[in-house]
Amino acid sequence: MLSTTELKSEWGPLFDQHTPDAPVLLSLLSGRCPGVAYVDQIVKPTQIVVRAHGGETFASVECSEAFLQESLSLASQLGPSFLIDSGVPEGILACGRVIERVHFSDCDLESEALQALRQQLPSHLEARMLDQELLERCEYAGCTLPKLYGDKLNTYFDFGYGICLLDREDVVCEVYAGYVARGHVEVIAGTAEPYRGQGLASIAAALFAEEARRRGHNLTWSCRTENVGSMKIARRLAFRHERPYRMVFF
Repeated sequence: MLSTTELKSEWGPLFDQHTPDAPVLLSLLSGRCPGVAYVDQIVKPTQIVVRAHGGETFASVECSEAFLQESLSLASQLGPSFLIDSGVPEGILACGRVIERVHFSDCDLESEALQALRQQLPSHLEARMLDQELLERCEYAGCTLPKLYGDKLNTYFDFGYGICLLDREDVVCEVYAGYVARGHVEVIAGTAEPYRGQGLASIAAALFAEEARRRGHNLTWSCRTENVGSMKIARRLAFRHERPYRMVFF
């Protein structure tokens, strides 16, 4: 087994083309975010396991159980790894902790629901595009994006974007692109604790969706099934498809 940090977009067809969290995988293979790959051979590999800097891990469809087990053992030395289940062998599932999740995709960016949400922005709040200065004040993006992008964080704003809601100068809600690849955006949201329960994340997400539409992107959203609040927000956002999947924690 060999490892490399030089991931390649031509490896894409070796993976499940309908895998949940596809923007993460595609961002990895395009070199937008850092990661490591374990391969059976450098030139034209047939078995590949890739781990993002943030821990998300994907296995190509032809991975043997033995190859996957060894790759996960190596990947876990870098930190917690979260294998996306696209047909994981039972022997692998038994070695980790299975987390039930739900994936939302194909948002109707022209929907009346999104238009109505955008009109609900409270008059005392200001919506502002995420930038480097705001990032340093964001409770969620300011913590998450450095973990996802590591030493490539300085390139994030070449393709990434977000919306912040501010109460004067305080960031009270954030919705931002975790990953962007091939016209799809994995959305991440967070609301400061004193402002929760007011629907602000739904409003900010609707504003974010308008920016995504302007850029020619569509949205994906995923969360644990136990995160009822996150699923509630997603179901307000006119996603056409919703499906459960599993992530295996190592």
